Amino acid sequence: MSLLLDTSIVIPYLGNIAYDRFLWTRMARQQVYISSVTGMELLAGSLLPTQLSKAEAFIDRLGRQGRIVTPAHEEWLRAGKIVARYQNMFGHVEPADHVHDILILLTAERMGAELATENAAHFRLWSRFRPAPRRPRLVVLDRQAYLN
Repeated sequence: MSLLLDTSIVIPYLGNIAYDRFLWTRMARQQVYISSVTGMELLAGSLLPTQLSKAEAFIDRLGRQGRIVTPAHEEWLRAGKIVARYQNMFGHVEPADHVHDILILLTAERMGAELATENAAHFRLWSRFRPAPRRPRLVVLDRQAYLN
């Protein structure tokens, strides 16, 4: 089964803090994917040269193996509709604060992949706006249980 990683999993993995045991076998079996959204978030958050080099190496490795997926045009439009539905039901939110999570969720849905995250609340919230049979299975990880 393919596993799409949320940025909340990749950051502690690249920092050698957590998830080595969880990801090692999956990486060796080439089951791990990231969204180009995650790649952008990794690069944007790489403030130190060592962080940047680790992020670039990780992105390059997955890219060479064809394991980076990009949200399609339709997924961008669907994300906008999801934010609008949320706002109609619950009031204003800043789309920029949520669209990345929605795009990652929609990408996992298209792939038929599981979605690994530490951020259960956001992904469960946005999953409610998708038809139940299409929702990706969330693999919610607790960093403390997977420390290196």
